[in-house]
Amino acid sequence: MNSIENKNFKYSKINDPFNYVVIENFLDLDYLKIVDNYFDKVPDTLYVQESVPQSVMNKLDIYNLKENDQLEVNCVSDFSPENKSIDNAKVKKIKLKNNPNGQQGINRLFVDVNNIHLFPEILPLKNKLVSKSFSQFLSKKLNYDISKTRLKIELLRNRRGHFLLPHQDCIEKVVSFLIYINFNNQSLDAGTDIYSIKSKEYRKETMKRNFDDFDKLKTIPFINNSCFVFGQTKDSWHGLDPGKDFSERRVIQLNWVNEEFSSYPDCFPLEV
Repeated sequence: MNSIENKNFKYSKINDPFNYVVIENFLDLDYLKIVDNYFDKVPDTLYVQESVPQSVMNKLDIYNLKENDQLEVNCVSDFSPENKSIDNAKVKKIKLKNNPNGQQGINRLFVDVNNIHLFPEILPLKNKLVSKSFSQFLSKKLNYDISKTRLKIELLRNRRGHFLLPHQDCIEKVVSFLIYINFNNQSLDAGTDIYSIKSKEYRKETMKRNFDDFDKLKTIPFINNSCFVFGQTKDSWHGLDPGKDFSERRVIQLNWVNEEFSSYPDCFPLEV
């Protein structure tokens, strides 16, 4: 894996088991430390068994939710990457729990066109990511057309015990981009795991899967100011093994989403 240097950062392109890019020294460290302070605003994670579209999550008062609260919302119960859209959601009463269950939480902190004024230090990052030059970089390195996508920004603060079942991102996410923030000296093993399927007879519904269906191939090291970038493919299985040694895992999760994504209008348009 040979590193390639350009004028802004170093990156490595890997094509096994799918095409992805690992970036080193992505942002100015002093700037990243300022952005890191925003993670203190991310509430402790609450989990549900269902997939709740982001347009629904955006309407929740994430700071006043607590364990055992019951919400009646549009959601998808037996979800998979192909059926998580708002069109497949039905109203259901769901219960919030503290214990990690294999997916991200419901009370997540999204930064979008409606609230970025509350996060002014994220504006330079947003501007970098939606720039024409950066779009060209992503399109060229991943061989994806992202011209009609928009940028979704999310701050994730994963506590001890958090894990993610092996999954492919929903089909509305064209490109996924994780920025690791590790000023708090978390284990390098806290990075994203990459998997392959043992059998074509794996469980299609995400929450009915288990790790025995997959072989773990590698872990992307959780190095401060590094990034894991990939496009949606049939082989892009990733997740986070249970039992990892971290106390607080901080990640900026970015997605370039297509027009079918539930909160597409609230995401940031790209420069043309």
